[in-house]
Amino acid sequence: MKFVKMIGQGAFWPIALSLSLILLPLPSYALTVQEVPNPQELGGSWTSDMAEIFEPETEAQLNRLISSLETKNGAEIAVVAVPETAPAPSPKQFATELFNYWKIGKKGENNGLLLLVSRDDRRVEIETGLGLDAQLPDTKVAAILEESEISSRFQESDFDGGIMAVTQALVETLSSLPQSDRISFSSESAPENNKFWSGLVLVLCIILVPWSPWLASYFRYFIDKKYRQERQEQALARNRKTTDKRKSAGVIDTNDGWGPDYNGGWGSSFGDGSFGGGGSDGGGAGCDF
Repeated sequence: MKFVKMIGQGAFWPIALSLSLILLPLPSYALTVQEVPNPQELGGSWTSDMAEIFEPETEAQLNRLISSLETKNGAEIAVVAVPETAPAPSPKQFATELFNYWKIGKKGENNGLLLLVSRDDRRVEIETGLGLDAQLPDTKVAAILEESEISSRFQESDFDGGIMAVTQALVETLSSLPQSDRISFSSESAPENNKFWSGLVLVLCIILVPWSPWLASYFRYFIDKKYRQERQEQALARNRKTTDKRKSAGVIDTNDGWGPDYNGGWGSSFGDGSFGGGGSDGGGAGCDF
């Protein structure tokens, strides 16, 4: 009897601790937008899979699609998967905050888009930049979500097929955007009363016209030679930069078929290691799965 009593006394605290762990609720995983890894700062890619629901091959395909789009017209798409969006009031608010925290899209153009998947909330949100209202109104975004069947695919745990289908539809829609003007040139018309310079140009043209074929071929040779040299130097610099980025990221090797000429490497063509400076006012749509 005494032995049983001693065992009971010795086992009290372990039993009490075990009961407390069982009965007390476990703390929830709280995630803020500052804690989501920015893919542009980590290797210059476009995907961030904290929820670990996508295969590496799928992420590689997504990066190729989005890089091609960004090279074509400057539009930026970030594909993000998180475990949940608490303590944000809703996945939608989390998406808007993350979009504006990363500043997805080019500054002044606001041509960015965020595709957010919240695994435990079982929610997909598409957040659009201010400059995409004409090409991607909320009704169009909702239609893309429905036509891609992302809800049914996710319900069947086909996360790779669902994310690829909706991303391809978004890229196809955004491909119709006009090409981004990265460099703008301004010109001023000559003063109308500047007759002296106009006359001088006319005289020079009359004198040089007989020699124009020879002069044209002479200057064209040196201009083309200089241009080819500059292009070669720029290509070599891009190749070195891209190779260094991909090696440091450790995602894939340099011979996987991505190709070095994505207008300066992975991600933003400006090469600043971040998104371009866009913003969103909460446009877009979402769906449950």
